[in-house]
Amino acid sequence: MLIHSFHNIYHTFATGGSDGFVNIWDGFNKKRLCQFHHYDTSIAALAFSHDGSTLAIACSYLDELEKVPDPQPEPTIYVRYDPVRVATGSLDNRVMLFDLNTQDEKVIGTHDNAVKCVEYAGKINAILTGSWDKTIKLWDTRDDQCVGTYEQSNGKVYAMALIDEKIAVATSDRKVLIWDLRNMGQFLMRRESSLKYQTRAIKIFPNKEGYVMSSIEGRVAVEYFDTDPEVQKKKFAFKFLTHLES
Repeated sequence: MLIHSFHNIYHTFATGGSDGFVNIWDGFNKKRLCQFHHYDTSIAALAFSHDGSTLAIACSYLDELEKVPDPQPEPTIYVRYDPVRVATGSLDNRVMLFDLNTQDEKVIGTHDNAVKCVEYAGKINAILTGSWDKTIKLWDTRDDQCVGTYEQSNGKVYAMALIDEKIAVATSDRKVLIWDLRNMGQFLMRRESSLKYQTRAIKIFPNKEGYVMSSIEGRVAVEYFDTDPEVQKKKFAFKFLTHLES
């Protein structure tokens, strides 16, 4: 299982993978609601609209990508946007902003290694980036400056999620670090991943009570922030099985 996206209102989330199937899950009752398959290629990204009425799906057509006459030497590997700007992170370590109104593009800064994740912090008009240089950085988009660099427990950043003030970062050493954007002096908690293999994606619940993460093995884990034993009884994991058509 490669990626997932939360519905902002209900206890549901969508998953997609390399087989082209998209599944809608009920996280509260721990069951699949529906499945559809209209794609003969990998699902690259999923995103619910803000009101939850629409699910956007991006696919990876490798045969079409190979036909690009002048591909960029260092491809963009993560994208986030607000209503007027697109922020990207790429393998050449750069963080860029593209203005949809003026068509202007500019580099606002760099990491010391590839930029794996980008999140937009709308409440403070900032961008958060995660990198294989084992840090996350906070960028003030008003003056295009880095206003903070934060070490991630000696692990490369493989996945990151942000909702309001809460940040979840999954690293290469199988750790999950939880941060509060209002006080970045120290992470709130550090957990061992409950998944055996490398993390592929992580998303925070819309109600900020926990998170869902997936691995390259195809397993999905549902975790809760509250350490109360009764709350921890609700966490679970399952295997996402692909269904390739012959």
